Amino acid sequence: MTDGRLDNQEASLTATPNDTRWLEREEQLSCAQTGQLFERLKALYVLGEEVHRIDNYDGISSLALDFFQKLLSPERALLAIQSTDGPLSVHSRGVEVGNDPAHWPVSQNLLRRVREEHVAILSTDAREDAVLSKFKSVEALNIRSVLCVPLGTAQSPRGLVYLDNRMETGVFDSEDLYFLTTVCRLLDAAIQSIDRSAARTRKAEQADKQIALLKEELFEKHRVVGRSKPLLRAYEQLRKIASKTDIPILLRGESGTGKELFARATHYCSSRQAGPFVPVNLAAISSELIESELFGHIKGAYTGATVDRVGLLELADGGTLFIDEVADVPLPVQSKLLRVFQEKTFTRVGSNEPIRSDFRLVSATSRDVAAMTGQESYRADFLSRLAGVTIAVPALRDRPDDIPLLVEHFLQQAKIDAQFSETAIQYLLHQPWPGNIRQLEHCVVAAAAMAEDKTIGIRDIEMVLRPDHCSTANDSAPLGTISEVLKETERAHMLKALDRTNGNGAQAAKLIGMSKTTFSERRKRYRI
Repeated sequence: MTDGRLDNQEASLTATPNDTRWLEREEQLSCAQTGQLFERLKALYVLGEEVHRIDNYDGISSLALDFFQKLLSPERALLAIQSTDGPLSVHSRGVEVGNDPAHWPVSQNLLRRVREEHVAILSTDAREDAVLSKFKSVEALNIRSVLCVPLGTAQSPRGLVYLDNRMETGVFDSEDLYFLTTVCRLLDAAIQSIDRSAARTRKAEQADKQIALLKEELFEKHRVVGRSKPLLRAYEQLRKIASKTDIPILLRGESGTGKELFARATHYCSSRQAGPFVPVNLAAISSELIESELFGHIKGAYTGATVDRVGLLELADGGTLFIDEVADVPLPVQSKLLRVFQEKTFTRVGSNEPIRSDFRLVSATSRDVAAMTGQESYRADFLSRLAGVTIAVPALRDRPDDIPLLVEHFLQQAKIDAQFSETAIQYLLHQPWPGNIRQLEHCVVAAAAMAEDKTIGIRDIEMVLRPDHCSTANDSAPLGTISEVLKETERAHMLKALDRTNGNGAQAAKLIGMSKTTFSERRKRYRI
């Protein structure tokens, strides 16, 4: 067996799959050869159009085997495709095969060479070939003409195409070899496209399953209501960190975003979930008592210390310590806590006996503590101990898709048998909510109390959010300018129109004789 072109004396040939020499003929072609070349080019074009419309191995294999039968006329044909992360896909014509190549009724040594060396093999008479005739299977199976071409690359093999004839010699020639290698390159491109599409589908399915799990965990385990991407993204980040490391976490977020719920989620996602979760809000403790609350004290440590007291740091041993509003820690206490965070050892106020406490630190703030370090009111090394990693808890305005779920949750929680109209829900979606979830909850409960029936409308919400706009005339109230009065009248008129049209802006604009564009612009301006 030799490498290169066939001549009249050679019985076999090997070639790399990149050969396209059948397209580079220099000699004069006969009319019959020209016609054959034209038919092959035309068939190749049709095959290229068809394979890229197919999205599965079965369809590709069926199309390719029909193509081989028509243009190369083998007695037996086999196409094997190895997916990137699945079983071998095998299809055949004229021969029965299964998914185990060891039992295919073909030369195993020939297949092994094609797979391992990644070469295409052609033999015009395998029984007379100097190399192939040594294979017992060639003699036993009476293989005469054979053509086998690998799919893919040496670095990324994807299978092979096998064609043979047990009756005749010289069925395939060098042009068939080069032609088939070109066809295999086309098939490989189509197979790669199928693999990429399947990978995208699997990735999307995995993402959907992950999102479903996250949603279930958020609500069922941690009572966090929401399905929006920003919320799920923050929770997934927190869950990964909490479950894999013991690194301190700093939760950054505006007031009312639910940072304590996220802190509890950190605790229950970690290996410390069986231990205590100890929250402390430093903003609610006077500066004189912070040390006593955190470290504890012994009897007689100061006036009023009539008994020994266990501090929160000690109570958190084996669990999680959550320090809320950590920006309010006084500078002197920062120095003492820094040492505790480094060594996990402290002493009670008035005592010299060291106490060791092994806790996971989670802290939260609604302020920019990084900016505070430049104002000498906050130690940079203290911040670095708090913020092993910082997770941003999204504001409500960044997750408006969660508002309908939150509204329903608050109504159920308060056992209120009422519902917000669709227009009222849309109105809530357009509000800025500076107080975030806490403000929304108060608004929902108060608006339900204001409503005269079981359907809560925009007017009821306005009574809570903008009571001055909805109050009756008050002689002692300051008078607004004519412009302000007109704007408020226009706003109230637009609200009524939206209520009557169930939130349909186009219909509401038509109802009050305003253009759609103007109505839309004013709606944004008035936040309705």
